[in-house]
Amino acid sequence: MRPLLVVQTAFLGDVVLTTPLLAALRRAHPHRALHVVATPLGASVLAGHPAVDVLHAYAKRGEERGLQGLLRLVSHLRKERFEIAIAAQRSARTGFLVRGSGAPVRVGFASSPGAWALTERVPWHADRGPIAELAGALEAMGAACGKVGLDVVLLAESEVGEVSEADGGGSSSMPHKQNPAAAVLARACARLVHANASLLTGGEQELDRAAGAWQAEWPALSAALGFAGGAAAAARRSLEGLEVHPDRMAENARDLGDDVSAAEALVDRALARYREQE
Repeated sequence: MRPLLVVQTAFLGDVVLTTPLLAALRRAHPHRALHVVATPLGASVLAGHPAVDVLHAYAKRGEERGLQGLLRLVSHLRKERFEIAIAAQRSARTGFLVRGSGAPVRVGFASSPGAWALTERVPWHADRGPIAELAGALEAMGAACGKVGLDVVLLAESEVGEVSEADGGGSSSMPHKQNPAAAVLARACARLVHANASLLTGGEQELDRAAGAWQAEWPALSAALGFAGGAAAAARRSLEGLEVHPDRMAENARDLGDDVSAAEALVDRALARYREQE
């Protein structure tokens, strides 16, 4: 299979931020060799990275400075016959490298000065749509798990007693009491999903590079994902061991007395009036 190429010759921090991309490429293409072009310092950081097969150190400000050094690197890269080349930074030089590599598929940022060399252009970080979409999905998942937890908590109250968890938690003040610990945990995790996901839905930022918003988002995103998983696991644990007490349900229904039939009568009257107006 033809190999992949990633070009990242920017500062050391940018090289570090590219490592999730390298890991994702390795997962998506486990049988393709992954080559990376980086500065000598960047190459030293990536040496031994499990996702990288071949490193090309490019001293763009040193011995390979200028057009001749760039052309030598292009000639070397073209011999590898890459299938996909990714420009992981925004520069005209990077665009020239991915174009010169000969890769038929060339991916990079739409706002890059080297965008002319690309076959696939992706938006810069100003596109907050995927983050907001993920936040919405996490909110929905948290809400569903929280609803399960809340219903179990209410139905398991001593005054109701219609359900109980098989492996409930004890009480520090009332040893005889069995609390729905898993349902309580599901509710707590769901609320923390909401607290963290709400930070991801703001969307506004300064131009192409937010100052502080991104830095606040990543811990919140990690936390929201973690708490969503915790909410789902706790809700599952609660429901898998849920014990239903139909006798107590029947007793509670009898205690309602005429209220049940009164509710039925109210619904019947409402439906009759609706049909009369049709």
